[in-house]
Amino acid sequence: MQILFPKLKDLVLCSIGIERIWLPQAFCSTRNLTKLIIKGCTNLKYVLSDSMVEYLQQLEYLEISECKCIQEIISKENIIEEAFRNMYLICFPRLNTFKLKGLQKLIGFCDEDYNVEFPTLKILEIESCPKLKGFIHISKSKEISIDAVFFNNKIIEEQC
Repeated sequence: MQILFPKLKDLVLCSIGIERIWLPQAFCSTRNLTKLIIKGCTNLKYVLSDSMVEYLQQLEYLEISECKCIQEIISKENIIEEAFRNMYLICFPRLNTFKLKGLQKLIGFCDEDYNVEFPTLKILEIESCPKLKGFIHISKSKEISIDAVFFNNKIIEEQC
């Protein structure tokens, strides 16, 4: 059984007990999604896997709030060769609004193995995320430097 939403532009998920939104192989049916709002989904641990990002190139608005278990927005599911890991790019070319609110366990947008680009981002709101120490989080196996900064060199200003 396959469910396709080829014309879906807005998706709002509110107060549902899901652990995962999509399976990677079914995700390509949302290529036209421009707005994604996730609120109060208490069992959700992450929003997307790294392999799903390529299917959200039209996304303009992303809001995630009051999801008690979310630890990161992009989860590392792809098996990336060690030699290419630091060159892996996560890009949202049309995203202009990004809001993170009330995410008690959020430690970062994604792992340090990725470079991130938001070339059209105009609004970034981060509120009530007490465990968030940096936009890109450092692996637990590595020591966090005293000079750690919220936005590090993994966030690229150039266009995708």
